[in-house]
Amino acid sequence: MLREDLFANFIVGVVFLGALGSLGGSVTFGIFLGLVSFAFDYVLAPETKGRPLQAIRTYWYNGRRWSEESSICAFRKTAIRPSRPQQVYPSSGIGARC
Repeated sequence: MLREDLFANFIVGVVFLGALGSLGGSVTFGIFLGLVSFAFDYVLAPETKGRPLQAIRTYWYNGRRWSEESSICAFRKTAIRPSRPQQVYPSSGIGARC
């Protein structure tokens, strides 16, 4: 972790002053904010669509690993099914059941 921190600090130190001088303060901070927020979302934030809150909590307590019983498919098998059948679009995978 120290190596990644030092590398990130080196990149910011090399790029920041040049970008600040040529692009201005607000554009430079906007670029760095966009890069940092994208990196955070891509690396640290898991996909939680369709998962119950208990499964998401279990994910964080298990060291950022999804357990088998907290998977979306396991949750759907135990959830109450709607009265009408679900449409499945085979080409896109939308609405596909587990």
